[in-house]
Amino acid sequence: MVDSTVTVRSVLDVDELRRGLPDVLTGTELLDRPVSWVHIAETEEVASLLEGGEVILSSSAMFRSSPERTRAFLRRLQAAGAAAFVIEVVDVSGHPDPRARRIVAEAASGIDLPVVVLSARVRFVRITQAAHRMLIGAQLARVEFARRVHEVFTELSLEGADEQRIVAVTAELADTPVVLEDAVHRVLAYESGEVPADALLADWPRIPAQAGASARVGASADSEGQMPPVSHAERGAQGVTGARAAAGVQVPVGVPGRRWGRLVAPFASSADADAAQVLERAGQALTLARMASQGERDLLQQATVEFLHELMGRSGMGEQQALARAASLGMRPSEVYVPVAIRLGEPSGAEPRDAQLRERALREEFGAAARQAGVPLLSGGLRSGVFAAVLGLASDQDCDAVLTAVLTRVNASFGQLGEAQVRPEARVEAHAGGASAVLRAAGASAGRGAEGRLLDVGVGRSSARITEAGAELESAIQVAGIVATMQVHRRPFHRFADVRLRGVLARLREAPVLRAFAEAELGPLLSDRSVRGGEAMRGARSGRSQAGQSQAGRVRAGGGAPGEGGASAAGGSGGGAAGDPEALRFLEVLLREGGSKTAVARALHLSRPAVYARVRRLEERLGVSLEDAESRTSLHAALIWLQTEGLGGNGSDGAADTGSSA
Repeated sequence: MVDSTVTVRSVLDVDELRRGLPDVLTGTELLDRPVSWVHIAETEEVASLLEGGEVILSSSAMFRSSPERTRAFLRRLQAAGAAAFVIEVVDVSGHPDPRARRIVAEAASGIDLPVVVLSARVRFVRITQAAHRMLIGAQLARVEFARRVHEVFTELSLEGADEQRIVAVTAELADTPVVLEDAVHRVLAYESGEVPADALLADWPRIPAQAGASARVGASADSEGQMPPVSHAERGAQGVTGARAAAGVQVPVGVPGRRWGRLVAPFASSADADAAQVLERAGQALTLARMASQGERDLLQQATVEFLHELMGRSGMGEQQALARAASLGMRPSEVYVPVAIRLGEPSGAEPRDAQLRERALREEFGAAARQAGVPLLSGGLRSGVFAAVLGLASDQDCDAVLTAVLTRVNASFGQLGEAQVRPEARVEAHAGGASAVLRAAGASAGRGAEGRLLDVGVGRSSARITEAGAELESAIQVAGIVATMQVHRRPFHRFADVRLRGVLARLREAPVLRAFAEAELGPLLSDRSVRGGEAMRGARSGRSQAGQSQAGRVRAGGGAPGEGGASAAGGSGGGAAGDPEALRFLEVLLREGGSKTAVARALHLSRPAVYARVRRLEERLGVSLEDAESRTSLHAALIWLQTEGLGGNGSDGAADTGSSA
């Protein structure tokens, strides 16, 4: 942004005027006043014709004869808003007139107006021509700048640019840092430019109370209500807070009557018309962008999710910058930070809108539970079916007790909403009614009470640094994913140490040797029909073939190689050569019960002879004895790996299904 304003100083710099040897008698500090026009005046009546901002040129003898008369004239110019008064003080022969100079100097004393005397003759017409060319050029530059601003923001609106992009372009056009805040001064987006982000956002919620709307009209201004611009060097010298308190331009964002935010340029001069114009146009673009994205996540939530992604991605953000970002999003500094992740189920037949409603409900319930516990947090959905949060605790708080209290309330309120299908006729109510309406909408199909499955929650390592805790969110997400494969869990949350063998296998699930091992152990029970995670299983098949047929497809008593002969181990119907997913589910229950036929019969509501018959058929297909503890351990490890890949049995539901084929 180029400053094209014509000032008194720039008029005095005109070549023809400089030939007059200008000398500023008073008002040196006011030489940067903007100039609207340049007039030649030879009578005292000119003051009544002024509109403000004019530079008056004169050579009239009446202004050089009486200090009192000249002072009265200067006061009328000052009252009319003139920018400056320039007068020749030469005699009829063209030489400097010391007496006239003394009279003008005496008259100008105490006048709040630049008064300039010329000690040599000049051609006023050349001065006015040069000044008017400058003024017309400045007007054309302003028109061109306005056209450019209009085109840029129109293009951004047509492109569907998001709020961060609009704020970044605004800062570039205005050549100053810009912050978008909501109605309660939480930062939604910002572009800091050359100013460090942590310095820009430090103590941000208190800034509007200090500067407020008066920043626009000249708080801490000089005697003319002008606010001096703050250079980058001055920002560093006086500190960001001091600089921000001394200047600022801000515009409301939103339609009249429904203002939802404010766009602030804290370092811009309140007299900077170009910055004000850019912010006004940016505010309109932000309003249009918000209107176009109605129904999507609000800006604060989007900013929070982006921040969590940056923390999780180890972006190299410094601790102080991260703390400032967190504070700007509404999270107060804490002594301990705890990363938490929750996996939401994907109910069959659910629509994308249902998943959004479940995530929104969980976010609101989790936030309410944290507030009740007095715990600050940042939370949001990081990816489909994954909700994450970073909680802040005091050093003397029991982390497990706080997490248990928060998650107990969330589980009680949320029920099995993560696995429930939202009734279609209730979606409109849920859209308008928040979390409670979502819960009501899911109530018909969501399980409740002690029998309901708890949410799948993983917790990463706590840390005194928010950056380290944020980096642990990925570990918490992995743990939550592992917990989701467990048939039964009665803990409100799990850490990596709690998932034991299942956790180790999940961490190693991409290892080719582990894929080959699982294929070799369970190969006779696997087929395309029983595989839900096709890509992972194709990798397992590839790993098996590379590992060698002698290991993966060893000949088993009565079973043959995978895909050949053998009756179904799960029941009378038999899966034949294609394998049988029911066999995997039966095997899962058998291994879970430690090989006890009595416990299996009780769990599946089968007779003991039926269980013995199924075990024999399963041993024939697998080619191993299920009485052997090492065989059961190997098969159980392979099954757990299969579950962490999204393959194989369905957990407790699958066990129930197995029983139905008795």
